[in-house]
Amino acid sequence: MNYFNHFTFSPLITAIATFILGLFVLFKGRWKKSLYVIFALYTFSISLWSFCATRFTPDFQDPYLIWGRLLHLGAILIPAFFIHFVSEFLGEKNRKIMFISYLIAGIFLGFNFFTRLFIKGTTNKAFYSYPTPSSIYPFYFTFFIICVFFGLYKLFRASLIATGTKRNQIKYLLWSSMFGYLGGLKNFMILVGLEIFPIYPYGTYAMPIYVLVVTIAIIKYRLLDINIALTRAGIFAISTMKDRYSNPSVLYMEWVGDWNLVYRDEEEFKHIFLEAGFDKDELKTEYEQQGIMQYIIASNKARADK
Repeated sequence: MNYFNHFTFSPLITAIATFILGLFVLFKGRWKKSLYVIFALYTFSISLWSFCATRFTPDFQDPYLIWGRLLHLGAILIPAFFIHFVSEFLGEKNRKIMFISYLIAGIFLGFNFFTRLFIKGTTNKAFYSYPTPSSIYPFYFTFFIICVFFGLYKLFRASLIATGTKRNQIKYLLWSSMFGYLGGLKNFMILVGLEIFPIYPYGTYAMPIYVLVVTIAIIKYRLLDINIALTRAGIFAISTMKDRYSNPSVLYMEWVGDWNLVYRDEEEFKHIFLEAGFDKDELKTEYEQQGIMQYIIASNKARADK
């Protein structure tokens, strides 16, 4: 019997791609920033789910539910990590929602590992097999769908009011996530015998495409504010106008030259660097003689030493 088909190959590719993406974010980002850690955990949970799915070949038997429970360790954590990541990414740290999502996920993990109320065996089909859902499983599926729709709704709403690079970051993340989750529906559809083409059998291939799009967004739009490269010395300076009223040429520039600048005070200017991963003690503010232009001199010795 040929075990190498869409139902084993697509989750294998997904497992490898999402695991590499998680490592990339951790090592290119900074471990101490929770945004990077949560995103990595999110991708690792997808990777675990996908890797375990490769075991479920047509005649696979799992009498002790070891692989089924490991598969659902990743699957149960995905929606909770997704909610947490979206909240961190948008800067909306709603601790109550995150607490509730992790609490519910923890309850499902308890049912998964210590009872047969979550999964109860293995169902074998002609081209694949899957853990047989039990009585608690529909509640988990409802939880999964609610979390995904909530996270996508938050991203969609933020995309309507964001501008510039941030808007592009959100749009990349929103549409790639929608595409990835739509493809991932295949893993739930087979539980109830739904075979809707092309989600069945090709849906899981959407996840490697999701990884590709996110990687492009990281490089092109600095998604997650990850710097791909920095100067060899690890030091650079950026300048900006301090405020509109300190610029003596403001009327000429705006009314004659139609040149409208973006003004930032010192705290707003520093915030850009803090969001990019720098620490306060790595930033130094300087002003030119007239006090019109302000400069941030940013140095990161740790990056320069790499």
